Amino acid sequence: MAVDHTCPVAWAQDHGLLAGTPVEASWCLSYKHDLVRALAEPNPMDLGLLLWHDGPLSAFYAPWDWVNTSAKIMLVGITPGAAQAAKGLREAQRCLREGLANEETLRRANAVGSFSGPMRANLVTMLDGIGLGGVLGIDSTARLFDTHPHLAAKTSAISCPVFVNGQNYGGGNPSLIRHPALRSLVRASLGPRVAMAAGALVIPLGTAAQDAVMLPTADGLLDRGRCLLGFPHPSGANGWRVRQYTARRETLREEVAHWAAMTISGPLRTVLADAPRQPTRAAPVIRHRLPAHSTRRSRRTEEAGMANSRASGGTRSIAISKPTCTLSWSAAHTAAQSQGNAAKAPRATPTVTETRCTRIGKASWTASWMRRLPGLPGPRRVLSAACSSTPQQRRNAEQSRRFC
Repeated sequence: MAVDHTCPVAWAQDHGLLAGTPVEASWCLSYKHDLVRALAEPNPMDLGLLLWHDGPLSAFYAPWDWVNTSAKIMLVGITPGAAQAAKGLREAQRCLREGLANEETLRRANAVGSFSGPMRANLVTMLDGIGLGGVLGIDSTARLFDTHPHLAAKTSAISCPVFVNGQNYGGGNPSLIRHPALRSLVRASLGPRVAMAAGALVIPLGTAAQDAVMLPTADGLLDRGRCLLGFPHPSGANGWRVRQYTARRETLREEVAHWAAMTISGPLRTVLADAPRQPTRAAPVIRHRLPAHSTRRSRRTEEAGMANSRASGGTRSIAISKPTCTLSWSAAHTAAQSQGNAAKAPRATPTVTETRCTRIGKASWTASWMRRLPGLPGPRRVLSAACSSTPQQRRNAEQSRRFC
């Protein structure tokens, strides 16, 4: 049967991507036209739409076998859910009964069903927050789903809806890229789509989709340089969404601006050049609260060690189990105390104000605290600590220590 639309399944067959996968050439609307048109009710789990099953896993046809090859961006989810598939089937059925061609039918079904529901509102807010709407020349990325669908390709790691024991598959159990059948479905489904939309910025939504995007990258079908990695999944079920997005937003914004400056030409490039620059933020500071006694020694033993070191005007190391703590203070303060001016200094408090951490290897870290040491009146002292698993790592950590 001749394929009469922009079909990624046919592209995959022509390029040998269907070998060793469950995908067949009939997984497209050119073959399913009459079936979709005649459905009494657009049920995404209708047995007539069943494409493949393996134990608890099953895949059904939905009208997503189309690619917007001229898209500027490509949004990649995990797999369509039952609600999105039902909306797409309903729209496709309406279009076919009106006599529209398969190409137009699939385009409209894609615009209506893709990332629909509450997740779409979250997605729009997050995309707007990294400046994507501005670089595309639209007031909001919500336009990608109504007036400007031609700017975006919406797809999934596996384009057909997948269910586990009749429930929506979430990408985790079984693993999307470790399960042999699912992995082969990703290669046959996502590979041709990212290759056909050769100029699009690929935005995988969440960790599972990002892992899936790495498969066509390894196959040479996608350049990693046009992938926006680290974007959290917009689903409300993702409990880490807000925290992850807040932590990564500025980095994602910078990457979007860089991509736009390198690829978008004409009026949009001028708009981008005239846009106000975001100030560069300082490195993140992690706040911690330490107990008044940072060692297992008693207060009396610790204060005695401090007093001995203070008298010598130097730095004293207090040996404890782990981590190793080094206490130091300035010689100027030692001189002031020896002259009886310690009463003018502020009261001591064990409160920790800031902590800056730097990773060194797998099992080592360094940190520095500005802290008023207990029992020592005067300005804040620097308490630095290094924790490592081996003597060499401890030496490396000590050399790389940075104070706040």
